[in-house]
Amino acid sequence: MPTANANTGNGFSKAISYALQEAKKYPEEERAKVLELNQVYGSSKEMGKQMREVSDDRKTVQKPVLHVQINFIRMKN
Repeated sequence: MPTANANTGNGFSKAISYALQEAKKYPEEERAKVLELNQVYGSSKEMGKQMREVSDDRKTVQKPVLHVQINFIRMKN
């Protein structure tokens, strides 16, 4: 049975940096494709800045970052 963990926060750059570190097991062209589909480019700091600009338009949102982890590893009985 999968387990999940979700966290909210304010740090776009740190969340992106963490995700890119996890994604290192994938080829570079696949990582870039994911970011391209979301129209985010550059370093994690530059991507964080782009996301911050979008989130600043929503004044009522205090924690615009949602990081969800899902673990599909099957546990042994």
